[in-house]
Amino acid sequence: TGPSFAEAGGSGSCIALFGHAVFLNAIAFKIAQASEFSEESKNALLDLDLGETEGIYINLEDGSFEKKTSNVPEAPAPAPAPAPAPAPAP
Repeated sequence: TGPSFAEAGGSGSCIALFGHAVFLNAIAFKIAQASEFSEESKNALLDLDLGETEGIYINLEDGSFEKKTSNVPEAPAPAPAPAPAPAPAP
């Protein structure tokens, strides 16, 4: 374990982590260790189940965190093709 953020001269009050779901918990855990979060919070971070479009918001001031989800709207359906023009009269 390295120095806390305060000892290392860090500033700010939150961190938002987005990326590959498999590794986010481990990164969040290391941040929680450096920020001296409670054991309960650190264990909860390791148990957090993330999907591919989700991230973790970490509040450094109070030791809390939230799972964040991307709310990207679905693309609209393509417009229907125009009706073919009628054939010319003979």
